[in-house]
Amino acid sequence: MGVWLGIRFGLSEALWFSLGCVAAGAGVVLREASSKAALLAALLFIGAGVAAMHLGPWPSDSLARDLPGAGEPPIVIEIEGTVTSPPERTTQKTGALSGYIPEHMRSGEGAYFTFRVHRAQSAGKWHEASGELHVFVNLDDGWQGRQVKSGDHLRLTGNAQGQTPPGNPGERDFTLYSRDRGRVGFIWITPGLIEQAD
Repeated sequence: MGVWLGIRFGLSEALWFSLGCVAAGAGVVLREASSKAALLAALLFIGAGVAAMHLGPWPSDSLARDLPGAGEPPIVIEIEGTVTSPPERTTQKTGALSGYIPEHMRSGEGAYFTFRVHRAQSAGKWHEASGELHVFVNLDDGWQGRQVKSGDHLRLTGNAQGQTPPGNPGERDFTLYSRDRGRVGFIWITPGLIEQAD
């Protein structure tokens, strides 16, 4: 019941937890039947808070609201933010099923890192944005003099897509895990589209 409340009313988790604390306090002070009702209300409010925190809608400034989901093509976006993990090199996997890898993910050499978004551009205007993206860099032509390290404040332009549920039965579903950590999706770029932000 508390989970339904948290999802249905869309209130912040802080409000739900505050109501839970007030109800628990009332349960301690009141006697008999009133005490039991207050403690039950506290459990409902805490359940609603947990649901709002893990299952509720994305924050209003979240980049997740702008990114396409499953079955939709990636969109070109321009974002500013901070690199939160050092780049790690990757190589293209080969094998019998490598022909089924999407075109935008096919590259001989690459790197990936995580990026905390601060601002995004849409309709020619910059606006505040939040969320973390996994950035995939195509390194077929090398870094082109644009080496990246943790803590760099950058402007990136590339093809972005939101978190998508698993495409195959039995495949691990990372959507709720990513949601809990503020990870909103992926962006694919080339070194030529990496700039230092102001």
